[in-house]
Amino acid sequence: MRCLLVVTVVVCGLAGPVLGQGTFALQFRECTKEETPALWESYCSCSRTVGKPDAVTSAPQGLPAEITYFRFGPEGQHTWVLATSGEKPLLYVDTDRDGNLAEETPVLGTRGESGITFAGASVPGADGRSVRVRMNSHTREASRAPGCLHVAAAGYCTGQVRLAGKAYRVAMIDGNLSGRYDDVLAGSASNRRLDAVVIDLNGNGQFERFDPEQNPPEWAPLAKALTVGGACYAVTVAADGSQIQLTATKPAYGWLDLGPHRPTLGVFSDFGYQRIETQGVKVRVPAGRYAAVSLELLKSDGTADWRLQLARDPGRLGTFVVEPGQTFSMPLGPPLVPTADVGQTERIVRLDYRLEGRSGERYAPAVMKGSTRVPPPQVEIVDSTGKIIYSGQFAYG
Repeated sequence: MRCLLVVTVVVCGLAGPVLGQGTFALQFRECTKEETPALWESYCSCSRTVGKPDAVTSAPQGLPAEITYFRFGPEGQHTWVLATSGEKPLLYVDTDRDGNLAEETPVLGTRGESGITFAGASVPGADGRSVRVRMNSHTREASRAPGCLHVAAAGYCTGQVRLAGKAYRVAMIDGNLSGRYDDVLAGSASNRRLDAVVIDLNGNGQFERFDPEQNPPEWAPLAKALTVGGACYAVTVAADGSQIQLTATKPAYGWLDLGPHRPTLGVFSDFGYQRIETQGVKVRVPAGRYAAVSLELLKSDGTADWRLQLARDPGRLGTFVVEPGQTFSMPLGPPLVPTADVGQTERIVRLDYRLEGRSGERYAPAVMKGSTRVPPPQVEIVDSTGKIIYSGQFAYG
């Protein structure tokens, strides 16, 4: 007997009438990221290794002089890839994760102006499922094996749904390459390789990339809610992506207080993507879990506006929870404390400059005053005796 595993999430607007519901069939369509820009959001870099890894027990014979090895996937579940040079570059993908690349059918690459695009391949996912992936590389020289390799879903499950009384094309993307389409957003939003629901809101026939300036954007992480036409739905997603079911529902609400400095916060949450403009006062928001993906903070000194933006590691804004009927308070902005993250690889020491706000949130070092970027700060490195061994200035980039 075949079992269909489903998980319940919510697609939810913040106000307005609730219209349309039902069960809608979806079908898998294979395509490239050029055909479907939304697939870019799941692209990730494969890790390159030096020399033949121990996990690869056998490689094909008669290969070009220059080859490279890559891996992707979670720890303990790596998929190994061998890439060759040449006018017709090839990939040997360990489709069964047994370490034997000699038995694999090569995947042909096509060279273009921007690099190499390889045909699709099937690799192991979660729970014994198979996932279809596609890889590309920016390496242009035919004499060189790919120096980098990127992997993403090779397609999506698509169909037509009715939201707020209107028909839309919808796509479900297996962004984390698990072989399932029902992995709901959990924890931080720092990793964009998320299962996603993409709705063709503008009706142009494209599934667009995530655009934080759109509210709502077409691409959003699969979560408990998504703003569409001012309507609110519960959604049941089949694990194999074969169907979704829409049912009317309503969220609970709480309050968010980010302080007086006019922050504009972009978040992934239990309600998909939201762009929250506080104007310095607390705002009513759906109760649930939030993870910041963008922040713009404005503060005027009387002569110009100073603009701060969120760092890649957002600190305390990484995850927070708004409880029903309660106010979550996290005043953002000054006083700002400059810090330096120190990392070392062999004999190379790297210093990354950071700004930390009053609630532990972290800002990118590129601060704008009006339309001008403020020069990066000075830095001195001293040894244990107090002797200055380096004096200079941080660099952007």
